[in-house]
Amino acid sequence: MIHADLHFGNMLLSRGRIAMIDFDDCGFGFHAYDLVVPIRSAESILWKKRKREIPGFRDALFTGYCRECDWDRDDEEIFSHMVSARALALLAWFNSRSDNPGLRKHFKRVAANVVKHFRSSHS
Repeated sequence: MIHADLHFGNMLLSRGRIAMIDFDDCGFGFHAYDLVVPIRSAESILWKKRKREIPGFRDALFTGYCRECDWDRDDEEIFSHMVSARALALLAWFNSRSDNPGLRKHFKRVAANVVKHFRSSHS
């Protein structure tokens, strides 16, 4: 499986169709990681005003994904670990762009969210 950096910032709507851009993070990886990026992206967008829609989005994404790709018990078991891996990857991405003032201002918030994630998932 090849995974992409599939979040809403990398999707374009053209002539009623969705097109993907920005494949610099593509590579061979875990099926479970494929779904982490769009799920976490949707959660961050929907959280404040439409968080009731998150379970439906997750269900639809998993259902559609499973129609096209294999998903098994191993993927289910490692999914939460892939969420943690994505949190660390996002933190590393922000840190690697610390010379960008527009991104640097978000680093503390991202770092605090990563710490919060690990505290809540390992308590």
